Amino acid sequence: MKVGKFELPFNVIRDEFEIAQEVMKKVVVTRAETLYHRNNAIEYIAISNDFREIEEMELIPFYDVIVSKNNDKIDIKFKEVVNSGK
Repeated sequence: MKVGKFELPFNVIRDEFEIAQEVMKKVVVTRAETLYHRNNAIEYIAISNDFREIEEMELIPFYDVIVSKNNDKIDIKFKEVVNSGK
């Protein structure tokens, strides 16, 4: 299954809603957890074609969300973080 973890800070959800919308268009969220204690973000576990296939019993990899803006177009990419510890 192509599953991964990523975080969206509250300020992105609140102040840059269009970016949050574009991220959510690329994933099917299976779990969300508020991380007030760590960095005021929501950590998501999701399924996406942008994530790599993982093996059974493999830890779910963490991805950075990479945002590019070109004029009015927002491009979202996910980059796997190796040994993230998250």
